[in-house]
Amino acid sequence: MINLMVYKKNKNWTEIIGLPGVGKTEYLTKNLERLNKRFDIIKSNKHTYLQQIRYLIVFYSSFYSSLKSIDDKSFIKKISYRISFRPILNNRKKLFYDSGIFQVLLENLIESDFKEIEKKLIFLEKFTLPSNLILVHDKIDKIVEREIKRKNRRFKFNKTELTKRYKKGLEIIKKKIFPMVNSFQTIIVNN
Repeated sequence: MINLMVYKKNKNWTEIIGLPGVGKTEYLTKNLERLNKRFDIIKSNKHTYLQQIRYLIVFYSSFYSSLKSIDDKSFIKKISYRISFRPILNNRKKLFYDSGIFQVLLENLIESDFKEIEKKLIFLEKFTLPSNLILVHDKIDKIVEREIKRKNRRFKFNKTELTKRYKKGLEIIKKKIFPMVNSFQTIIVNN
């Protein structure tokens, strides 16, 4: 299927994406000094008063404009929060440290068993998106094992179900998310 949607992209904005449990945080922590030389690091858990106001404006306008199209309001809330960072992503090269728009999309799709994929992609069309993407990856079975052993697991599925959803999640990254950005890079972590 050809992706005919045209997305607005910010050339200064890079995001890191990966299946939960792959080791994104560990990779970022180990390489923070090197990454800091290339990017201003934005942590989405650090926000200002102005940031909170922008979030409320984006959330309510997004929420009401998509009431009929997307059933998952939690997804809209999380995306709106990430979009509210956009004004600080415009000047220098920025990197979302933890969880950007595409990571929220990926985790939401895995959790919802990939419901409303096309609607959620169309919803993202309303916003300026990152131009660059870094995929942190490893073998699926290793990622699943790490996720199952994690203290704060993101998903509570059994191993078989998690493996199935992670394989589909990786397919979504390659077929749906990569075409939405100008450039992407894959980093194999081999943890």
